[in-house]
Amino acid sequence: MTKSNIIVWVGLVLFTLLTFYSSEDLFSGTQLAFVLMGIVVVKFLGIGLQFIELKQAHTTWKVLFTGFILFFGLLVIVFVQ
Repeated sequence: MTKSNIIVWVGLVLFTLLTFYSSEDLFSGTQLAFVLMGIVVVKFLGIGLQFIELKQAHTTWKVLFTGFILFFGLLVIVFVQ
């Protein structure tokens, strides 16, 4: 594993722990939805860009990938309210 893979992997583990603890006590209701969707978006982008190797892909794929997850995240937030 490369150094950047390890850094992203550690970040994903930390975000997973943050997701667990924030859903237990830190936030509630709409606030929780915003926090969790933010974490989901960051994890999705980390996995896609680092491990699926979209960093080396054509710009169109990166824009579509990022646009999809941002659109999906906003869609979930709108329906939660």
